Amino acid sequence: MRWGTWAVFALALGACGSTYDASGPLRTYNGEVGRQLDCLDIRVERRPGARVTLRYHIGNRCLGPQRVDLAAVRVHGAFGTELVDLPVRDPRGELRPGTLDGRSELFEEISYETPDPGPSSICVTLDGVVDGADGAPLCMQETT
Repeated sequence: MRWGTWAVFALALGACGSTYDASGPLRTYNGEVGRQLDCLDIRVERRPGARVTLRYHIGNRCLGPQRVDLAAVRVHGAFGTELVDLPVRDPRGELRPGTLDGRSELFEEISYETPDPGPSSICVTLDGVVDGADGAPLCMQETT
């Protein structure tokens, strides 16, 4: 009986895992851009390479679950003086709204269609990622 008690305790302790810790203002690192939207800290990093791939890191500061819709992100690329919409590359239709549990985080890489040569800069608009979100675009330069 004693082993059963320890097994349940170990399982409960292991299920706790790590939680998202967001004390203080949003911090960005290594060329990331970011914004706080309601309960969410959203960081975006442009991955190096020929294809436009963005890495999203979203952390939920609140205790309750939050709806997240990465399909609502609008991405624009600068080609000379022209700003062009970059459609998401989702051939299997896997990108759809979801729920991020309280005090947890997610990492997601999403690629976008772009002509060659790629854009010199990328701007990401987070409108619609969470209910009621709006704001100025987050922009980043080409990485090498």
